[in-house]
Amino acid sequence: IGVSALLIVGFLIVSILISLILTALGLVVAAPTVATGDSVVITTLSYGGQLISNAVSGFLGGVLALILATGMLRIVRTGTATLGDFFKLPPTWAAYAGIMALLTVIPVAVPVAAVEVLLSIISLAVSVAIMFAAYHLVDAPTSPLAAFTSSAQMVQANLGQSILALLIGVGLSIAGVLACGVGVLVAVPIVSVLTASLYCGFRRETIAA
Repeated sequence: IGVSALLIVGFLIVSILISLILTALGLVVAAPTVATGDSVVITTLSYGGQLISNAVSGFLGGVLALILATGMLRIVRTGTATLGDFFKLPPTWAAYAGIMALLTVIPVAVPVAAVEVLLSIISLAVSVAIMFAAYHLVDAPTSPLAAFTSSAQMVQANLGQSILALLIGVGLSIAGVLACGVGVLVAVPIVSVLTASLYCGFRRETIAA
């Protein structure tokens, strides 16, 4: 849990730095508006800024997912893991993260409300289908597309349990955010262990943790 919390803190720091860089590049725009009779300024990302932000967040999220999957599988299978175990990433980690970046950009690629809603629904369905992709890639470091396919097949064979686990994960993450954000440092590792345990359980493996 401690190692995972450090990784998440690092991810948040990188995200803040990216936000500052986008601001420096002029990709964050200020939109004046009026609220309760007073003039206030709300800063939002421009279209290009939003695409870049989503792409970078998706890439970093993909890398973080692989790091957590690698470490959590070790914990679930052996009961322990060192910091180095989290970083034994598969050779195709960059390709996996790149695909995750693309999937994150798709929902906002077309700046039309109706299209964005449709793409967001499709993206949500894809997210459910590939929820075990990182674990498959860690176990069988071949093509990320093969990992996505294996994940979709696993979810299809265990749809009810997969959706239930996903809902629990979302609930814990929301609770973590509501706890002044600090709870995320606890919620994310717990969700990662839960997903790793479920993955191993679907494969009929003996779970140590």
